[in-house]
Amino acid sequence: MTSADSPFTSAAAWARRLTRLAPRTVSGPTSRVVIVGAGLGGLSAAMRLARTGREVIVLERESVPGGRCGRLSIDGYHFDTGPTVLTMPDLIADAFDSLGENMSDWLQLDPVSPLYRAFYADGSRLDIHADTDAMADEIATVIGPREAAGYRRYVDFVSQLYRYEMKDFIDRNIDSPLQLLTPDLARLVAMGGFRSLSAKVNEFLTDTRTQRVFSFQSMYAGLSPYDALAIYAVIAYMDSVAGVFFPRGGMHAVPTAMAAAAQKHGVTFRYNTTVESVEHRNGRATAVLTSDGERVECDTVVLNPDLPVAYRDLLGVQPWSVRRLTYSPSCFLLLAGSTAKYSQIAHHNIHFGHAWEKVFDDIIDSGKLMSDPSILVTNPTHSDRALAPDGKEIYYVLAPTPNMRAGIDWTREAPRYRDEIIRTLEQRGYVGFGDGIEVQDLTTPLTWQERGMEAGAPFASAHSFLQTGPFRPGNLWGENVVFVGSGTQPGVGVPMVLLSARGNRPLDCHNHAVSMRELRAAGITEPRLQAAYEVARTLNAEHGKTYYLATLLLPPAKRPFVHALYGFARYADEIVDNLSSDADVTERARVLDEFEAQFRARMTDDEPAHPVIEAMRHTMRRWHIPMTHVESFMHSMRMDTRITQYETYEDLHEYVYGSAAVIGLQMVPILGGTESRAFDAAMDLGIAFQLANFIRDVGEDLQRGRIYLPMSELRTHGVTRDVLEQRITTPAVKQALREQIARVRMLQQRAEHGIALLDRDSQPCIRAASVLYCGIVDAVEDIDYDVLNRRAVVSMQRRLRVAAAAWLRAIAARG
Repeated sequence: MTSADSPFTSAAAWARRLTRLAPRTVSGPTSRVVIVGAGLGGLSAAMRLARTGREVIVLERESVPGGRCGRLSIDGYHFDTGPTVLTMPDLIADAFDSLGENMSDWLQLDPVSPLYRAFYADGSRLDIHADTDAMADEIATVIGPREAAGYRRYVDFVSQLYRYEMKDFIDRNIDSPLQLLTPDLARLVAMGGFRSLSAKVNEFLTDTRTQRVFSFQSMYAGLSPYDALAIYAVIAYMDSVAGVFFPRGGMHAVPTAMAAAAQKHGVTFRYNTTVESVEHRNGRATAVLTSDGERVECDTVVLNPDLPVAYRDLLGVQPWSVRRLTYSPSCFLLLAGSTAKYSQIAHHNIHFGHAWEKVFDDIIDSGKLMSDPSILVTNPTHSDRALAPDGKEIYYVLAPTPNMRAGIDWTREAPRYRDEIIRTLEQRGYVGFGDGIEVQDLTTPLTWQERGMEAGAPFASAHSFLQTGPFRPGNLWGENVVFVGSGTQPGVGVPMVLLSARGNRPLDCHNHAVSMRELRAAGITEPRLQAAYEVARTLNAEHGKTYYLATLLLPPAKRPFVHALYGFARYADEIVDNLSSDADVTERARVLDEFEAQFRARMTDDEPAHPVIEAMRHTMRRWHIPMTHVESFMHSMRMDTRITQYETYEDLHEYVYGSAAVIGLQMVPILGGTESRAFDAAMDLGIAFQLANFIRDVGEDLQRGRIYLPMSELRTHGVTRDVLEQRITTPAVKQALREQIARVRMLQQRAEHGIALLDRDSQPCIRAASVLYCGIVDAVEDIDYDVLNRRAVVSMQRRLRVAAAAWLRAIAARG
């Protein structure tokens, strides 16, 4: 690396690079937007962009809009090929409102009543109504008044759930866990939103029939009711309380109307155009390349294809956040045009078998077809006779199945399973169903996969907790590639897909500044200095999510300075990590020396500096932080370039003091500590945090040729480097780890008294950080110390519970 190549020569260039790390907003020009895919997400984005003065071009491979919400016409039968249940029509109206159009001028939506008709194996049936009184009466008649009363309480619960979730968790981008910390999170925790969905439903409903009909919706999120969190009962609110609707002309009428309205307002649609790839350079998309060789230039790209497929096939990248995903179950879909008519059914019908838990065990856990199927049958001609020839009917028969990861050969299985589903229907009252079919179309998981859905999963990646909100792949990649659809935030389902392109999504936000309230509260008003603190905050947000989560508990006036400390430390650490693996010790030391020399030079003047240096300089001066702390930190960074293991705890302590303890020492004055005991406690807690990380990361560090545990202490238990490299968690390894864990807990306990010496409004943050970081060693014990082969993770439920409780304490401290 020459001096001209140094990462410290251009503060502006590095500021731009670091700003790009924040997955929040598009940067740079956005005058010409190319949208790939005319599904509901792409159409919603097009409508919202149409009146912003931008040029908007939509490229769609099919001959019509709709994506998964497609249309198949055979011999006068008109089938919807995707979703058939439409809820939350206000979200569609909102898209038309963004154009200044009235939805009713373009689209007619009729309420479906009953919403569903549920048929049970014991011969009973239950009509589901949106009107609470009507539904309570139905339950009282079929089951009894006590169950009806429980239903009313359940409606109150899911209605509250919806109010708390919609604004803060559904209708917004959540780029980091800290953004979950709102008053509504505490309310969700208090009302049991993070308990099991099944257990929560059962608090209100005691009859298996109502329990099933108000929890089956979790399948839309890719989870069984026994695994889903209670917050997903909001899906039940969306259809069973807010209502279900059906568009005249079928579901495909929705994208048809949206595209027509967008085209009226200047959006260009190019159908029968297949996009092969997105041309990008240094994280910025410059053009979209089509299969016929055309290069369509753009300032911004909006990708509506299934997110993992868009990453792999269009962008040519596969980030870890996408590779790690697990996927929802799939489904087998039979579209049948028929002469048969059944008077006992409604528009939407759910046929439950005897089994319930086993349905989910079969599909999700065992990866096999349902042994006792539960099936959805939709009869669109019940509401719109024009969808079929006179006197004929359309049936949309959906059976949940495992996705393609289960290894079922659908080229062989499809005909057999089609016959099995027809036999099941005929046994459940659809007499002569097979004989009545005139035309049919089968969609299997293989078909969904061939249509571009990863793992053949039309419901996208499953909504497990660690694939929801900030843990679901975000809406922005690089500087200007935006994702919409079910694979990104907020998630699966027509309402969620429409929301993925609405409101404060990446393309609608252009302000990269950190919260001005924090900066003003801290007395930071100079624009250059504000920009420097923003870079430090960005580093914190991207690389220290748990740490950043804790900083939200601090008063706004203290947060920027804590971000500066972390940003400086992280940036220096990144210098070492980003050097090529074959860079020798001398080169690594030279780069670190250059960084420290620039920092020292800027500490003695007021010349412009690299953003992390500028923010650190201001913080050190403001809080009288001694230079010796920085010197100790840089010394530890140099140790990391040449030392791969430490013989004694004293040797390791030299490294840990500079890499962790001094961070705590620097924070003490910011947090209001003045007594020497507070500084001693800060050192102990910083070392405890670092040791907890070392214990968790033994396996990962070993892959990099490093061991951060004292070798002499390991050897007292018979554990050597050779033993660790065998990757077997022997009793000796476990005992050695127990000894290290005991040290972490001793240091944490010793530090506890010092937290009480900080400002009252700083204490909740540090207590939460202490619990969360040291919870790592609890997680190590939970996996039976197998850190050689697995990564111990503090559950997100625990993180949020700790954070919510700390947030309430922080509010009380500031009040």
